Amino acid sequence: MIKHALGCAGAFLATVVAQAGQASPPDITIRATTRLVEITVVAQGKHGVPVRDLLRENFKVFDEGKPQRISFFSLTTHGGAVAVGESPVAGWPATSDAPVFSNRSEALAGPGATTVILIDPFNTGWADRIYAKQAVIAFLRQIRPEDRVGIDLVRPGYLQVLYDLTRDSSELVKRLAAWKPDAEGTASHTGAISGSELMQEVMSDLVHGNSAAGNDAGLQRLAGTARPQHRSAPDTRGQITLRLFAAIANRVAAIPGRKNLIWVSSGFPISAESGDYDKMLDTMRVLNSANVALYAVDARGLVTLQADATVRPPSDRRTGARTIDPLWLQKVGRTDNRVLERTQGPMLEMSALTGGRAFLNTNDIQGAIRTAAEEASVTYTLGFYPASPQHDGRFHRVEVKVAGRPDVSVRYRKGYVDAPDPANDPQGRTAAIRDAAWSPLDATAVALSAEVVPANRTDRYDVRLRIDPRTLDIQQERDLFNGRVDVVLVQEDHEGGQYDQVLDTLVLALRPDTYRQALADGLAYSHALQPNPKANELRVIVRDAFSGNIGSLTIPFKAFRSQQ
Repeated sequence: MIKHALGCAGAFLATVVAQAGQASPPDITIRATTRLVEITVVAQGKHGVPVRDLLRENFKVFDEGKPQRISFFSLTTHGGAVAVGESPVAGWPATSDAPVFSNRSEALAGPGATTVILIDPFNTGWADRIYAKQAVIAFLRQIRPEDRVGIDLVRPGYLQVLYDLTRDSSELVKRLAAWKPDAEGTASHTGAISGSELMQEVMSDLVHGNSAAGNDAGLQRLAGTARPQHRSAPDTRGQITLRLFAAIANRVAAIPGRKNLIWVSSGFPISAESGDYDKMLDTMRVLNSANVALYAVDARGLVTLQADATVRPPSDRRTGARTIDPLWLQKVGRTDNRVLERTQGPMLEMSALTGGRAFLNTNDIQGAIRTAAEEASVTYTLGFYPASPQHDGRFHRVEVKVAGRPDVSVRYRKGYVDAPDPANDPQGRTAAIRDAAWSPLDATAVALSAEVVPANRTDRYDVRLRIDPRTLDIQQERDLFNGRVDVVLVQEDHEGGQYDQVLDTLVLALRPDTYRQALADGLAYSHALQPNPKANELRVIVRDAFSGNIGSLTIPFKAFRSQQ
């Protein structure tokens, strides 16, 4: 039995989700479960050579200093065959002659490492973008044929997919070579931080009186604490970029094993007052859940922000003369350290929290990218069940040791967030659905397919979904298989505008025979939709309430018109 708990439409998605959260809880019994914490470990010997011969008994795991029993252990290498879960989405028979859309593609299947390179012109100055582009192209010419690589760009408020995951390195090089970083503006336009451009602007503010001792407004502005005014994502620079990290993690979530997200950027500062730090922890939780390690590569290379021939003292407003005074030099030195600390600090912390690492102050950007990509060649996965989960949102420090092998060094994420139960976290539910609707990438943790079929009325269409129950947290209680699923339909235009959103909550209480049928054919859902003339595509989002996992796909409206 499937009960529709709610279906509604509203002007804004956040409003729709908030209203849905007020619905009374379903009248079913839910069995409490304990979530498995998985830690992916990179083990290396001398000179960074991967170690392949460790056993379960070699590892010791500690949660807040307390030893944990390792309940799950596996070794993953590039050579092993990899499949995208066990979802039969691609093999489900069609219900009509309409085209079938799915969030599971062949690009996600097969052996090989998965690496997404995120080039970040939004937080990087113009000169550094050129250098980073050249380094990434040099890396792409050397990747192995079996490896999946995708390239994305950070834009002011959105993510541009330059090329989705592919094994065709020549096409990646071609697409990246065609990108023109010089068309993106300079650091002064984006708020990015880069070398002499940064220092020149900082010192201009200092001389012209735009700062006060101990609380320099000019420094704060250049450090990115001002909130950018952007219609589609009114957040700080850090929050915008963090949302893009989460979108990429949701996209590759279905691929087993460790995935690498290589972020080539000049970084961004974190402000606790604006909620950046909380957003960072939430994003790191999404990356860890999808088994994505973040590798931050500082696009500035070997950083020397001290004043040089290209950084001159600003002119005096009255005389026009350029003079160097001690106060000016003192503030230059203080600005230099402050900028580096505030941008490189988050790079170090986020990399450590996900089991990656940061490459700072090096001109070998190509080598840094290559090292980051190769670290997933051999990985160990350790799983344990926390003894007393509180679901209070507190961060738990995790330590992994290798017993009896002093020659082995390990890298792993430094902890996990004891997150609230997704089924009882309305704020988390709202944020997850909103971000999935905003993301340009299809999330894959929940497998689904869709068909668009003309309805009886000429201006309406049936959107027919099938959801794979294998990718849901279905909990058995006596003779019923229980679950709860949010289904969201959002019509969007090319500028990010949203129209006529619909949210349904499906409450599942399936008998054994019905559950077996759902395993074979998928869970069916249908909604009659009238396309909005302002919209260009339909975003379909499915969220599993018990696990918080997300699946989404995009249906262009030309698919609707082709059925007329």
